[in-house]
Parts: sequence; structure tokens; C-alpha cells
Amino acid sequence: MKKVLLFVTLLLGSVSFGQTISINGSLHSTNGDNTFPIWVEEGTTIQPNSPIKSISIKEFNVVPNSNGNDLVFNKTVLVYSDSVSTVPEGKTWKLESIQNGLQLGDEYAGGIVFYLDGNGGGKVYAPVGAQISDTWNYLNSYCDELDFNGFSDWFAPSIDDLRKISGALDIYFLSTSISRRAWSQEQNSPNYYHYIDMFNGVQGNESTGNDYRIIPIRQF
Repeated sequence: MKKVLLFVTLLLGSVSFGQTISINGSLHSTNGDNTFPIWVEEGTTIQPNSPIKSISIKEFNVVPNSNGNDLVFNKTVLVYSDSVSTVPEGKTWKLESIQNGLQLGDEYAGGIVFYLDGNGGGKVYAPVGAQISDTWNYLNSYCDELDFNGFSDWFAPSIDDLRKISGALDIYFLSTSISRRAWSQEQNSPNYYHYIDMFNGVQGNESTGNDYRIIPIRQF
């Protein structure tokens, strides 16, 4: 019989789950692949929305020619979230990337941030109190089936994910009665699985039958 022990869930406050920029007053998502570059013409208004800190932009001069227009690079522009910026007359902007204002430990995208990739994405873990003493396969199904804070795309962490969480944060691990050891999705042999001690980051291998912690994660 599967054995899962559930404890009190630590609820997050109200947070904004989208990363958006406003273009002429309409929201444009910066999440996901193939978002950039974005080309905008003169007169277009741009503003990044929290948690985006700034947008990196290349500005081009629009130079008429006999066949239309040439775009000639002028300068690099940074647009910040505290004001609305307008593309100047005779210019075209190429929006290339964002700088995220998020920090490790922030509540965001349904969980708590433990990794930022530098391009506006990253990973969060769900601060739900649970531990499991059944098979490794059930660890994965537990995470896959979790619906928490409006998100259902949670998955089991790797050893590297657990190491990042252990190294960056001291959050609820120190204040609950759940095991300090957490299962990873990585298998060492048919009967042994990798875990990390979340207090000190020490990695080990263990067979099932132990009440070890579950830490669902998701990407944003």
C-alpha cells in the first residue's frame, strides 16, 4: 500500500504569475520560447511590468532609400519598469531580452524561486509538506498529479535541483517535522534511489521504505 504522509501546506500570498510587457497598453507575455526579438515602430509605447526590471533594446535609424527603408543601428537602450517609454520619431526598436527583478526566495509562479536562468526563466518549488515511503514511481506520480496555487505542471526534482534548493534557501525545511532527506527522481539501481539531506546538501542512495520528503518543482 502506498504510504504518503501529508502535513500543513504553507500558503503563499497573492503574487503575479505572469511576466509581461505592455506594448501600446496591451499585455505581451515574455514567458516561453521564441518570444524575442520583438520589433516595434515609432510612436509605440513600451513598459515592462513587475517582476521584469528592464528591457534591453537595440535602436535603429529608419533611413529612406529608393526601394523603401534601411535600418541603421544607432544605440542600445534600456527601458525600465518605472516609466512608459515611446519609440522616437524616425526610429525602430528591436526588443531583445529582459532583466528579471526576481530573487532567490521570492514567491512567484505558484512556488518559491530557487533557480534563475538569467533570461527571465527559472524554477520554483511548491512549499507543501509531504513525505513518502513507497516506490520511486509514486514520487513522480505524486508530483505529476499535484494541483497547487493554480498550477498543475509540477514534477519531481533532480539531484541538481535539490542541491540548488538546499544551497540557496533555509525556508520551511528547518521548521517542520518532515524528514530532512528528500527523494530525487534519479535512480541508482532497481532498488536504490538518490536523495539529498536538505540540511547540509549531502547526497546519498537509499532503498524505499523510508519516510523521505517530496519537493515538487516547476519551471516558469
